[in-house]
Amino acid sequence: MKTLFKIFLIFLIFISISLTILNSNITFADETSSILFSSNLDSSTQSPGGNVKFEVFATSKSLTTLSTFRININFDDSKLYYKNIKASDSISSGIFKLKENHGSIAAIYLENKNGLKLESEKLTSLFEITFSIDENIDYDLINISASVDFAVDSDYKPVDSVNSLNQNLIISKPLPANTSLKSLIPSYGNLVPEFDPDITNYYVDVASSIDTITFDATPTDDNSIVKINKKKLGSQGSSTDINITVNAADRSSSTVYTVYVNRLEKSSSESASSSSSSKTSTSSKNSNSSSAKASTSSSSKSSKSSSSSNQSSNMALKANNANKANSKDANSSQNPYTQIGHNLTMRKNSFDIFLLFMLMITCLACAGFLIKKHYIKKKK
Repeated sequence: MKTLFKIFLIFLIFISISLTILNSNITFADETSSILFSSNLDSSTQSPGGNVKFEVFATSKSLTTLSTFRININFDDSKLYYKNIKASDSISSGIFKLKENHGSIAAIYLENKNGLKLESEKLTSLFEITFSIDENIDYDLINISASVDFAVDSDYKPVDSVNSLNQNLIISKPLPANTSLKSLIPSYGNLVPEFDPDITNYYVDVASSIDTITFDATPTDDNSIVKINKKKLGSQGSSTDINITVNAADRSSSTVYTVYVNRLEKSSSESASSSSSSKTSTSSKNSNSSSAKASTSSSSKSSKSSSSSNQSSNMALKANNANKANSKDANSSQNPYTQIGHNLTMRKNSFDIFLLFMLMITCLACAGFLIKKHYIKKKK
């Protein structure tokens, strides 16, 4: 009985070891034969008329050598146009063939003596296809699909492959660049009208003494490029057009702001001051000669001025007497009805005072009578 138990135990141990070895061999075979084929676009969004690159890769879980493979790529040939294909360095030593037919491309690789070696867990580039995009597309979503028809290793055995090759490409027109200004400040004067990013024409008045002007122009987009064509102004009384151009970073669009700078003419006060300064020397000479003449003429006229002053004082006295006479005549010529009303008012006020006095006497008499009557009654 013990012998049978030992034999059975040894049999179980043998079976478990065999299963472990078998499982390990199966896992190794799966790992060596499994290859992941994947793809990538250089950009998932492109503009109409541009180019897009579709690249294919292979990754193995362990060291593997491919002898051949065939990959089919399908696309919409009314929107994408095949341009060229470029094999990577890893397969350029072998035979690489391409067959393109109305939106379908078959890429076939045949090994050389060494074959295509895929290192473990390393992404290996196989080839790259360039497509051009129809320029008449406003917006679209295009699918580029691909699949592996077959892959064979160095022992000419089929290789298990996993495909992850489909890609979606968005085609849309880019938004126009913002080429407006955020602020515009002249070094002299003020903009008319007040600055607004949507207004592109302005006027500025500067003094006649200003012959150059600069502008502090800040773009809304920091990547934009601002250029000012000039800063020198024309002659006095003329207008100078100055253009401030805002270009997009890619030069695809631009906005031009124009400022008409009016340089004022020299004012009459400025010309008078300049002419008076130039004539100062001549006027000083003339003043010296005229002062001598003035001194002689003033002495001869002093007697005349004294007599005229006496005449003027007599005239002032006569005017004063005339004013007093006029005031008396004015008092005498007052309205007679106004004078009568004044007299009546004076009389009315005198009568009111008399009535108030009589009322007070009456009240005192009544009070004395009542007091006397009460005293007599109390005495009885």
